[in-house]
Amino acid sequence: PGADKQCEGLTNDLEDYLTSSLQVFDMLAGEGMEANCAHLKEKGLPHVLSAMRSKLPEGLSDLHARIAALDARIRAVQLFATSFLSSMLRSATTDYGSLLRATVSAIDKFDPNRLTVDGYLDDYCEEVKRAKNEVEEKFIRQCVYGCVRYQKFLRIFVTAFLEFRPAVTQRGEQTLYMVLAYLIFLRLRELTVPELGRFLDTCSPPTMLALLEFAFDRSAVESWVYTEWAKIYDERFIEESILKPIDDLRHECDTLLNAVSRKATGTDAKVDHSLPPIKPRIKHTVPSPFQLTEPKPRQLPVPRETIKPVTSRPVPESLSSNSLRKIKEQDEARLLMTKEKTQSKYGEDTVPTLVTAGRAADIDSLRKEVEDKRFAECTFQPSQAKPVPKVLPESEVKATSASLLREYSLLTKKQELEHDILRQYLTELRDASEFHDWQNRMYAQDELDEKLRLERRKLEMHLAREQAAEASKAHHRRNNVLASIQKETVREKLEETER
Repeated sequence: PGADKQCEGLTNDLEDYLTSSLQVFDMLAGEGMEANCAHLKEKGLPHVLSAMRSKLPEGLSDLHARIAALDARIRAVQLFATSFLSSMLRSATTDYGSLLRATVSAIDKFDPNRLTVDGYLDDYCEEVKRAKNEVEEKFIRQCVYGCVRYQKFLRIFVTAFLEFRPAVTQRGEQTLYMVLAYLIFLRLRELTVPELGRFLDTCSPPTMLALLEFAFDRSAVESWVYTEWAKIYDERFIEESILKPIDDLRHECDTLLNAVSRKATGTDAKVDHSLPPIKPRIKHTVPSPFQLTEPKPRQLPVPRETIKPVTSRPVPESLSSNSLRKIKEQDEARLLMTKEKTQSKYGEDTVPTLVTAGRAADIDSLRKEVEDKRFAECTFQPSQAKPVPKVLPESEVKATSASLLREYSLLTKKQELEHDILRQYLTELRDASEFHDWQNRMYAQDELDEKLRLERRKLEMHLAREQAAEASKAHHRRNNVLASIQKETVREKLEETER
């Protein structure tokens, strides 16, 4: 009995829900608002119907029939609304470029922090007020509603598109890309592909080609934006409401893509392999090479063998007769000879006789008398230093309310800090003292390593300087030896020539 009552209550609730849903559908269809019926699919009504079917008992055949009727009516209204928006645009004399610019301007001027969408479109949107007819007004309103509602969805796509093709896109036209993405992904069935192409014709062909290549490419969408979309929306909604319309209209989308590609690059973006290739009517001229006489290869001459005699001078005899010891002895003898010549020039006879040598020997006493006369003129007597002032005892300062509050605040902060440390220790079963000790040890170790590195660097520089000095001295000694050998060789040659 309890199960029967529960089933009867469920039946009554579902009957009320289905009856109200059918009444809403009949009212919308009767007032010419078939386009708005398609929004019920976005609201999740088909998902509710499928959930109902899965949870209903098998004995409720009447409810199953009503749900099937409601589902069929949704599909019929959706198919009717597919061409509703496109037929309205074709029926009116619409300037697609100005309409698209007005929509972008209306979205840019909207501030969600100040106004709602309805209040903005009804009272403050100048683009809606300047609309030429009711069709343009409805188009602007629906685009503004859709872009505001799916703002996160469209932002993800526009950001990925700017990163996907940065060469042909501009950051200042993000709102335009957002409106076009809304029309492509969410309103393509209602707008139809030819009407979308008329909007794209008013924009830059290279940019629109990049946008269509990115939006119509399933692999690019899955690799760039699908993961981020799945964080916000249900995957079933993404597959059925966003990607499935493009897959269903794949042939028309490829035709539009080729048309935009011909305007941008002059070639088709996608080739239809189902059609047979067109054979040219006139045969092309096939060039043939000229019958030229081939030159005979020339024989290379035999290389001649040239023998160049090697001439060398004999070893000088000075190398065998001379040695380093003899050169040092000659240098020492030459040094002694130079000293004797210098001392002979400055002998005792040539030293001048100075007048100061004949002065009195008591020069110190005379200097003291002169200094005493000079100091006698100095009559300045400095004043005696003042005694050290007595330090007064510190007076007791009376504490004010401000000082007491300041001390209380410091004490409170200290207690809060200790309380946080204890709470962290209780929750995490550890405190930060071990980390701080390790950090201080690491800082000290880094400082010690830096000092050792600097000392090692100084020692290396000192050793390098000493090595450079030793090398310089050895180079000078070698040059001196070579110079002395050269001088001795020249002297011997001069002596031989004199003989």
